[in-house]
Amino acid sequence: MPKTKTIQATGPDGRPVEIELIKNPKKKKEHKPKESSITANILEYLNSLPGVKAKKRHQSAYQRNEPDIDACTMVYISVYTTKANKVMKDQKDATMIPIAIAYKFEVKKPGEESTPAQKTTQEIWKSFGVRVHVVFSKEDVRKIMIMDGFDTK
Repeated sequence: MPKTKTIQATGPDGRPVEIELIKNPKKKKEHKPKESSITANILEYLNSLPGVKAKKRHQSAYQRNEPDIDACTMVYISVYTTKANKVMKDQKDATMIPIAIAYKFEVKKPGEESTPAQKTTQEIWKSFGVRVHVVFSKEDVRKIMIMDGFDTK
């Protein structure tokens, strides 16, 4: 219930009047972290993973719709050579082929979403095989990296 206070005042005709003031309690603002602090936490996390390199993409007039974070990982695939149509399962016959996986993370405060121009840019990157994600916290990125097998913590 709001608190009330009664004060004495003079009306427009010069007679005394009582005015009841109602004090509304201040609504507590919901704390939303800044996008820059979310980005810093995500970068720290990604760069702590072995085999992952991430950097902040600094925005300019030419890059204003690009995702905030670029990251890359390297995985190796074993390819076994064949001799006379027989697959060799010996380790010495295996060739390790490195494959890079590119990620782009668009960082948003909780409750926000990408602009139409950002969504268009994200679709372009996806068409080239880049894994593009809109994330709201370090935990979102961690779930993605766990699903892709890069975080085993």
